[in-house]
Amino acid sequence: MFILLVEDHEDTRRAMVALLRLGGHSVTAVATGHEAIAAVASGGPFDCALVDLGLPDTPGTDLMRRLKVCGLHKGIALTGSVLPADLARCREAGFAMHLPKPAGIEEIEATLAKVAALDGEVP
Repeated sequence: MFILLVEDHEDTRRAMVALLRLGGHSVTAVATGHEAIAAVASGGPFDCALVDLGLPDTPGTDLMRRLKVCGLHKGIALTGSVLPADLARCREAGFAMHLPKPAGIEEIEATLAKVAALDGEVP
């Protein structure tokens, strides 16, 4: 799977890239929403985006809406909050799923498999 990872915390980003690559995924990792939009606009063949909701330049929910406009329709929200209102905002923004932080590799892989199995565009 080709994954766009959007995570502003450098240590977390590095660790997630290493784990995802060990799982056989191709990963492009960026730290901001602007970098994510640029990566998608440049034609990156992404199957899925893993997006931190607490980015420094744009809320992750707004970024997911913009990624969908750019053609990247499958996203997983990375969040420290699993309150029902927060999860509802993720769904409204177009995320297919969410992962609470910190997430283990088994949980990440299971979530990626579920998202990969989704047909077409995520509502």
